[in-house]
Amino acid sequence: MANTSTLTYTFNTTVLPRLLSVSNPAEKVLIAHFNMGMRHDAAFMAPENWHVTGVTPGASELDIIGVRASAGHPNQALLSYSGGINTAIYNLRVVGVVSSSGDPIDPLHDNADFELVYQVEADPGVKLFNSVFGPIGITQRPLTRRTVDKLVTSRSIALGLDVQMQLRLQSFDNGTAGRDGRPGIRRT
Repeated sequence: MANTSTLTYTFNTTVLPRLLSVSNPAEKVLIAHFNMGMRHDAAFMAPENWHVTGVTPGASELDIIGVRASAGHPNQALLSYSGGINTAIYNLRVVGVVSSSGDPIDPLHDNADFELVYQVEADPGVKLFNSVFGPIGITQRPLTRRTVDKLVTSRSIALGLDVQMQLRLQSFDNGTAGRDGRPGIRRT
């Protein structure tokens, strides 16, 4: 029946929000990946809370000009940028953002290095032309990465070139072309 006291120890075992990685999936777009959902408030949307510095010697300045929340992905931020150079390493540091539960970002994990893969300037145009008929009139940009979208685009351009070639061939000789595409009388 004596007065007893109990000691209660509380340990915080939760992990604070962290910036895991930064990717550059398209020109003028960065995606910042966090380990948990972030609160999409004014601090999150403010470009001045996202600082980019060049790691590679001679890397030109890269500025964050816009921040958007990724639809359906609360643990991602879509960043628009200007400047930068291709194949340079940069470091993104985030300040003032909090998780959806209100925890501040872990100061030991508030930055991540990334490689800028896409150039800001447009790639030079390559004019396609045929050695027999001259310029075809389609300009295509050189591809730096192979993706499904670019494969579909390449196949569409190839089909378009084939149709255009068929039309040009039909204008020669007697206005017909065979199944094999050669000008002349239509072959059956």
